[in-house]
Amino acid sequence: MRPPLPEQPSTVTGDTQRSESPTREFKPPDYFNGLPLEEVYVELLKLNSPYEKMISRDLSRTFPKHDFFRSAEGRGQEALFNVMKAYSLYDCEVGYCQGLSFVAGSLLLNVRPETLSSAL
Repeated sequence: MRPPLPEQPSTVTGDTQRSESPTREFKPPDYFNGLPLEEVYVELLKLNSPYEKMISRDLSRTFPKHDFFRSAEGRGQEALFNVMKAYSLYDCEVGYCQGLSFVAGSLLLNVRPETLSSAL
Protein backbone atom coordinates (compact mmCIF):
# COMPACT_ATOMS: atom_id res chain seq x y z
CA MET A 1 0.00 0.00 0.00
CA ARG A 2 1.29 3.47 -0.90
CA PRO A 3 1.80 6.12 1.79
CA PRO A 4 -0.76 8.95 2.10
CA LEU A 5 -0.19 11.88 -0.22
CA PRO A 6 0.01 15.60 0.53
CA GLU A 7 -3.02 17.78 -0.16
CA GLN A 8 -3.12 19.77 -3.39
CA PRO A 9 -1.92 23.37 -2.91
CA SER A 10 -4.79 25.73 -2.11
CA THR A 11 -3.53 28.59 -4.27
CA VAL A 12 -2.35 28.96 -7.81
CA THR A 13 -0.02 31.79 -8.73
CA GLY A 14 -0.28 34.01 -11.77
CA ASP A 15 -3.39 34.78 -13.81
CA THR A 16 -4.85 31.30 -13.58
CA GLN A 17 -8.23 30.44 -12.13
CA ARG A 18 -8.95 27.49 -9.89
CA SER A 19 -11.72 25.09 -10.69
CA GLU A 20 -14.75 25.47 -8.45
CA SER A 21 -14.96 21.71 -8.05
CA PRO A 22 -13.56 20.28 -4.81
CA THR A 23 -10.00 19.06 -5.09
CA ARG A 24 -8.80 15.59 -4.32
CA GLU A 25 -5.34 14.58 -3.24
CA PHE A 26 -2.50 15.88 -5.36
CA LYS A 27 0.02 13.27 -6.49
CA PRO A 28 3.41 14.64 -7.47
CA PRO A 29 5.20 12.94 -10.39
CA ASP A 30 7.71 11.18 -8.07
CA TYR A 31 4.81 9.26 -6.60
CA PHE A 32 4.31 7.52 -9.94
CA ASN A 33 7.88 6.29 -10.41
CA GLY A 34 7.82 2.70 -11.55
CA LEU A 35 4.13 2.61 -12.50
CA PRO A 36 3.25 1.79 -16.10
CA LEU A 37 2.33 4.87 -18.11
CA GLU A 38 -1.26 3.77 -18.60
CA GLU A 39 -1.74 3.46 -14.82
CA VAL A 40 -0.29 6.93 -14.23
CA TYR A 41 -2.71 8.37 -16.79
CA VAL A 42 -5.71 6.62 -15.20
CA GLU A 43 -4.70 7.80 -11.71
CA LEU A 44 -4.27 11.40 -12.86
CA LEU A 45 -7.75 11.40 -14.42
CA LYS A 46 -9.24 10.58 -11.01
CA LEU A 47 -7.93 13.88 -9.63
CA ASN A 48 -9.31 17.38 -10.07
CA SER A 49 -7.15 19.90 -11.85
CA PRO A 50 -7.32 23.60 -11.01
CA TYR A 51 -7.27 24.19 -14.79
CA GLU A 52 -10.37 22.18 -15.75
CA LYS A 53 -12.52 25.24 -16.48
CA MET A 54 -9.86 26.79 -18.70
CA ILE A 55 -9.27 23.50 -20.52
CA SER A 56 -13.02 23.08 -21.12
CA ARG A 57 -13.32 26.63 -22.43
CA ASP A 58 -10.51 26.08 -24.94
CA LEU A 59 -11.69 22.73 -26.33
CA SER A 60 -14.04 24.20 -28.91
CA ARG A 61 -11.25 26.54 -30.11
CA THR A 62 -8.86 23.69 -30.86
CA PHE A 63 -9.24 22.58 -34.49
CA PRO A 64 -12.98 23.48 -34.57
CA LYS A 65 -13.37 22.38 -38.20
CA HIS A 66 -11.62 19.03 -37.86
CA ASP A 67 -14.09 16.13 -37.76
CA PHE A 68 -12.41 14.49 -34.77
CA PHE A 69 -12.71 17.60 -32.58
CA ARG A 70 -15.87 19.22 -33.97
CA SER A 71 -18.49 17.76 -31.60
CA ALA A 72 -18.57 19.15 -28.06
CA GLU A 73 -19.63 15.73 -26.77
CA GLY A 74 -17.42 13.79 -29.18
CA ARG A 75 -14.52 11.44 -28.71
CA GLY A 76 -11.93 13.98 -29.82
CA GLN A 77 -12.82 16.71 -27.36
CA GLU A 78 -13.17 14.19 -24.54
CA ALA A 79 -9.74 12.71 -25.31
CA LEU A 80 -8.19 16.18 -25.59
CA PHE A 81 -9.73 17.26 -22.28
CA ASN A 82 -8.42 14.13 -20.54
CA VAL A 83 -4.90 14.51 -21.91
CA MET A 84 -4.73 18.20 -21.01
CA LYS A 85 -6.12 17.54 -17.52
CA ALA A 86 -3.66 14.72 -16.87
CA TYR A 87 -0.76 16.80 -18.15
CA SER A 88 -1.77 19.81 -16.04
CA LEU A 89 -1.48 17.61 -12.95
CA TYR A 90 1.63 15.75 -14.04
CA ASP A 91 3.71 18.83 -14.87
CA CYS A 92 2.95 21.19 -12.01
CA GLU A 93 5.35 23.86 -13.22
CA VAL A 94 3.57 24.23 -16.56
CA GLY A 95 0.06 23.24 -15.50
CA TYR A 96 -1.97 24.31 -18.50
CA CYS A 97 -1.26 26.83 -21.21
CA GLN A 98 -3.63 27.61 -24.04
CA GLY A 99 -1.44 26.71 -27.02
CA LEU A 100 -0.59 23.29 -25.64
CA SER A 101 -3.98 21.94 -26.73
CA PHE A 102 -3.01 22.42 -30.40
CA VAL A 103 0.12 20.31 -29.88
CA ALA A 104 -1.84 17.67 -27.99
CA GLY A 105 -4.66 17.73 -30.55
CA SER A 106 -2.24 17.15 -33.42
CA LEU A 107 -0.67 14.24 -31.61
CA LEU A 108 -4.03 12.76 -30.58
CA LEU A 109 -4.78 12.08 -34.22
CA ASN A 110 -1.93 9.54 -34.23
CA VAL A 111 -1.32 8.41 -30.64
CA ARG A 112 -3.41 6.87 -27.85
CA PRO A 113 -4.31 9.44 -25.14
CA GLU A 114 -2.56 7.58 -22.30
CA THR A 115 0.67 7.56 -24.32
CA LEU A 116 0.35 11.18 -25.35
CA SER A 117 0.32 12.70 -21.87
CA SER A 118 3.89 11.54 -21.29
CA ALA A 119 5.05 12.75 -24.70
CA LEU A 120 4.10 16.32 -23.87
